[in-house]
Amino acid sequence: MQSDNERKATDDSAAEDIFAVLKPSTPDPQFEVMRAYRADTSELKMNLALGAYRVDGGEPYLFEVVKKAERELASSDLNKVPASSHLKHQ
Repeated sequence: MQSDNERKATDDSAAEDIFAVLKPSTPDPQFEVMRAYRADTSELKMNLALGAYRVDGGEPYLFEVVKKAERELASSDLNKVPASSHLKHQ
């Protein structure tokens, strides 16, 4: 009969054998973005990792393309009713 120490040693070696066949996966692009941000020494760097983008003061940073889309939406006629919605009320 095996002692607890012998059983643990057998279990540990079996676990090592299972994981020995695993190969490292390719780096996750999101983690690579975070790594690059941390490594960058520029004072102009911007953290583009997950989440809301913020300037140093904590305010949200709006990309110019977002501002342009907001202007276009504000100036468009969003009160148009799709023709398909009229069919439901007949």
